[in-house]
Amino acid sequence: SLDGIDTFQAGFPMGLTISAGNYLSTQFGSGMLRPNFVPGCNRKIKGSPYWRYKNAAWFNAACFTTPTQFAFGDQPRNDGSIRTQGIDNFDFAAQKSTSIKERVDVLFRAEGFNIFNHTQFSPPGLAIGGGSYNVPSGQANNPRLIQFSLRVNF
Repeated sequence: SLDGIDTFQAGFPMGLTISAGNYLSTQFGSGMLRPNFVPGCNRKIKGSPYWRYKNAAWFNAACFTTPTQFAFGDQPRNDGSIRTQGIDNFDFAAQKSTSIKERVDVLFRAEGFNIFNHTQFSPPGLAIGGGSYNVPSGQANNPRLIQFSLRVNF
């Protein structure tokens, strides 16, 4: 028998913040601040996820600025136009049962997880001014995994 599971999912919206607070957050406890959006700027960057990972540019960082000392940012909490990488995963299994005697059979099974070895990158740093801003930190999924099993039923 053959089995397969395919998973396709869009990425989650990302929410940007400011790593260093301003007067409102440090003196009045306003909480985490969000950046300002530059009107007319295209937030998305073209290119594959691998290209964006290698160039440390998951989205267009020039579209976001730090708010002034006495202002809140106008960026929404979660921005649907900039997203984490989605999931494209293929799992596959094959098994063969062979009868040896009347009450003895052998079951061989081979399973492959992420069989096309599709890398899914972790979300980038989302705090403007932080050391990992706009840079994915690594791989979020497991690499290809293949396992075999042999079971004797009696």
